Amino acid sequence: MNRKFSEIFRKTFESLWVPIVFIVLAILVGVWVQHRYTQAYKPSQVPSQPLRTVPREIPKLSPPVTHDADSIRVALIRLLKANALQWKRISKMENEPEGWTIAVPSKIPIPSLHLAIQEVVEAERGQILSALSDPKTGRVDLQIGIQDSCFLKIILLPAKGPGVQKAKIAIVIDDFGDRWNSIVKGFLDIERPVTISILPGRQMSRKIAEEAIQRGREVILHLPMEPLDPSIKPDSYMVCKGMTSSQIQKILERSLEDVPGAVGVSNHMGSKATQDRATMLSLLECIQTRRLFFMDSYTIASSVAYSVAQELNLPTIKRDVFLDVDHDGEEIRNRLWDLARRAKRKGHAIGVGHCHQLMLEILTEEMPKIEASGYEFVYLSELIH
Repeated sequence: MNRKFSEIFRKTFESLWVPIVFIVLAILVGVWVQHRYTQAYKPSQVPSQPLRTVPREIPKLSPPVTHDADSIRVALIRLLKANALQWKRISKMENEPEGWTIAVPSKIPIPSLHLAIQEVVEAERGQILSALSDPKTGRVDLQIGIQDSCFLKIILLPAKGPGVQKAKIAIVIDDFGDRWNSIVKGFLDIERPVTISILPGRQMSRKIAEEAIQRGREVILHLPMEPLDPSIKPDSYMVCKGMTSSQIQKILERSLEDVPGAVGVSNHMGSKATQDRATMLSLLECIQTRRLFFMDSYTIASSVAYSVAQELNLPTIKRDVFLDVDHDGEEIRNRLWDLARRAKRKGHAIGVGHCHQLMLEILTEEMPKIEASGYEFVYLSELIH
């Protein structure tokens, strides 16, 4: 029995040993291959993602940049004004970003303006988040933001054909700066262009300038200059006859700090200073270095400010009509319509008024009527040459 069992076991082992040997060898080979692979490719060298054909360079980290939406708006406004472009606010829902529409005349290619806007935004550390164009209408919709957060939408639209050229009227309102009240807000809310002229060194000068620019208004510095009246004493913001160029430069710089965003300068009073060629030459050269324009308020007929500015090739213009010499409603209305008639004769005209309730009421009432009669209200800078 034992012999028979031994014979059966021997035959069975002889028939199975070959496949067993192959299986063991296969296992050993697999273990050896795995060991070699692990040595050749350590975990730190094995990519967790598929390799790119051309690996991108890892960007260097830079210190965080403080972004300022207001500075971007101001820079864009300067760009638009430099190209004599106007914009209107788009009605928006609550919590929606601010919107502007810009009618672009045919002489300015919309792609060129789009590129200029992009350069300004990027220079101020902002972003063009999206840009959609319609090839049929020429319309371009831009979304501008900071760190993927949109704060301004701009729509560029081709302007309609030129049609009949309208006479242009610029309204300049002087003497802002002493207060922030409903009258000031009322002027900023007028739907048509009104240039805001701000006195430096006043309690609300900076606030009004910043708010006016925020609302898309044009701002100029209303710089005090020495009058003939000796009872008016000079202060640290007044340019006086006989001052040196250095003194005048310091006054101008101090004043512009109080009126940020000003694109031009006009004289407040100045019937004595504006008659003096040397004083005006020093002041206007300083204004020229700041790349601003100058409006002669023309407080005295013998003023030389306008002619000296022309000699310097400084962008300049002078006032046509004082609107509120008399604080009388009917007289202001008459002067406003007289301004329109002058604009029709000359092609353009400038009216200067002051920041008070009666002036606000009459402008609000009469500007739509004048506009409906075929005139166009523009910012002062659009008439500068």
